[in-house]
Amino acid sequence: MKPRCFLWILPVLLLVYACGGRPPADSLPGSASAGFKAIKTGNGLYQKGCYQTALEYFYRAHEQFAVGDYLPGVAISLNNIGNTYRNMGESATAVDLFRESFALYRSLGDTRGALQALSNQAAALLETGRLAEAEAILDK
Repeated sequence: MKPRCFLWILPVLLLVYACGGRPPADSLPGSASAGFKAIKTGNGLYQKGCYQTALEYFYRAHEQFAVGDYLPGVAISLNNIGNTYRNMGESATAVDLFRESFALYRSLGDTRGALQALSNQAAALLETGRLAEAEAILDK
């Protein structure tokens, strides 16, 4: 598989993880449950290629997670927002979102999420021609 093809698979894997990797609904703050509903709707729209509308749902999820101070959800929503911007051709915007998501995942001790955010950040950096920065990220 060519490296470029691999970079496009990562966002899809992230979206699958975001839907399936959540805790039981009864252990979540109320706003976090609303956030996961928005993520689910956004993922469906994203998969259909309706990126602008998906982005609105991902931002809504981010807001719900932030209100409930549910940091795992904030990290997931930032990753989803970044992936959507990448698919809309705005990789430069996505880089900062992935950087912030990585910092949250790392602070939570979520290695899997942190690695996903780093991979996505490296892909976005490659797309913007920032090869040295992408190499440094991949070295992590």
